[in-house]
Amino acid sequence: MKTQSDHLRKTATGFGGGRGTNNTKARELEGNLYNTIEKVLIIELQEKYPNLTFKLKRRLYKKEISKNYKPKWTPESKQPYIQPDGGILYLIHNGVEYPILVGEAKQQGTNDKREEEGKKKQSMGNAIERACKNFLELRCYYKHFDYFPYHIFIAGCDFKTGSSICDRTDVLTDYEDRNEDYTLHPDKIASVWMREETWTPEEIYDRLYKTAIIVIEHIIND
Repeated sequence: MKTQSDHLRKTATGFGGGRGTNNTKARELEGNLYNTIEKVLIIELQEKYPNLTFKLKRRLYKKEISKNYKPKWTPESKQPYIQPDGGILYLIHNGVEYPILVGEAKQQGTNDKREEEGKKKQSMGNAIERACKNFLELRCYYKHFDYFPYHIFIAGCDFKTGSSICDRTDVLTDYEDRNEDYTLHPDKIASVWMREETWTPEEIYDRLYKTAIIVIEHIIND
């Protein structure tokens, strides 16, 4: 029988590895997060809760967001949506779909490598701005839930100590401390996990699994 670690090694090797920060690594990090939830986390949850059903969606359409929030809202464009890196994981309980987990993984910054190569610094990227956009949409989506399981894992040289980019994350946590789990916080703030060094698959998985369990137990025991 394969262990959780076996699954992680197979489906999320390295999350891009090392400290280098480039576009390929950023795509790797984001794609591997979805694979880990799909091929590891759901299996583990299904084993723990054999009588429950789980479903992972890649996209969240804005019509779904507005359904229980602003039902008369009509989009200007065709089928607008957001697409968090790890998708949206749902629990189906008593015929109702509950969104129990949303994950993002952002790798940002190339100036460490450019410095090694003797090149000029570039302006710092906008991964946080993209995460903030999703955060605002998700906060509307979760308006009628009493939990907010939105986790953002960010890494790269843009987030080294003293970087101004770090301060851009404060809107996500409502100026609360970073690197804390706020899943059940009443103000629906994001759980932002931030550091310069790339997060390992095991570190990300442990936090996502813990949050999924917290939300599942919160729902089925309510």
